[in-house]
Amino acid sequence: MPVINATLANNAITLNVAAGSPLASVGSAALVQASNTNVLVARVAQDTFNAMTAVCTHEACTVTRFASGTFQCPCHGSEYNTNGGVTKGPAPSSLRRFNTQLAGDVLTISL
Repeated sequence: MPVINATLANNAITLNVAAGSPLASVGSAALVQASNTNVLVARVAQDTFNAMTAVCTHEACTVTRFASGTFQCPCHGSEYNTNGGVTKGPAPSSLRRFNTQLAGDVLTISL
């Protein structure tokens, strides 16, 4: 999964999603890193992004894989959909979601 370095300020992560970004097209996903925060972002529609913690709810590993519309934890195989819901255990619960807002080509994720 592509990694995007972003800016964290005032409990919000901002990043550019213009052409050339790993999140430029619908159906794409990336691991966004800002300071010590890792967030999974999926572009689910032209103007809609889902953002959630990249910390697996099983044993707190960082989710780093994305294939066929599914986020996958490399430690024990837990899988999540682009809404953060568990589709395959052993993860016991969904990933924590964050609000997103798109203004032009700038995506803001509120933590």
